[in-house]
Amino acid sequence: MKPEEVYAIWSPPDSIWARWSKPVIFAQLKPNTEQVEPEQLNIPDLGWLPRVHHNTAVIVNLASGESVAMGLELAGRGYRPVPLYNCADGHSSVVPINRILGSLLSTTGRLEAMPISPDAPPAFLVDSNRLQGVIPPAPGRFDNRWVLFPQDFPSATFLKSREINRMLVLQRRATLEDDMIQVLYPMQKAGIEILLKDPFTEGSITPVTVQAPSGYRRWYLWYAVYALSLLGLRRNSAGGFGSRVPMPSSGGG
Repeated sequence: MKPEEVYAIWSPPDSIWARWSKPVIFAQLKPNTEQVEPEQLNIPDLGWLPRVHHNTAVIVNLASGESVAMGLELAGRGYRPVPLYNCADGHSSVVPINRILGSLLSTTGRLEAMPISPDAPPAFLVDSNRLQGVIPPAPGRFDNRWVLFPQDFPSATFLKSREINRMLVLQRRATLEDDMIQVLYPMQKAGIEILLKDPFTEGSITPVTVQAPSGYRRWYLWYAVYALSLLGLRRNSAGGFGSRVPMPSSGGG
């Protein structure tokens, strides 16, 4: 199956959420991409989660292929998975994406066969490794760390126009990353309830209060500086994030 065919299944034109899907990850699919079946991943039972709540959207903030497999589970419960993976691949990648690619490829047929309603609420899929990676971004490595921006998600106004007033974040961490705060705080401020759940442990879904980022009135400027300067993230010419960390100069005087 060609990359554009896989992308079309994950981002069908009849879904109102398709406009937020990121195509860059699908462009990394190759004929020799090794498939990773969901059964190879440690995905918990979702018996605690009823079938689709039309007033609830989901953010799946899990590592690598876990996020894809969880997206498929949510699709089986009536949600529309929306891939937001926004990085390219390269030799010695700081954020490995092979398991994401393999999971997307292996689950495409199952997803295509699922009767998901065109007005199903979204389940946005992100990689919890995105900010730190799994190896340091040393010279010669491909630094494809990436960050979430508020514009990567529908606005609170759009969500509420679709009668969505809750955002459920599924992640292992007990706290929200900085970029997730930047995404969720404006939603909360506009009346969207934010909920948190570790799907790998027992316990109920917990409402959380997202604290305002420091200097919120200047947060757009601050966030741009934070993401692209303080973290040293690298844009890719083909879209998304990812480029080679340059080797230090060997010249001398």
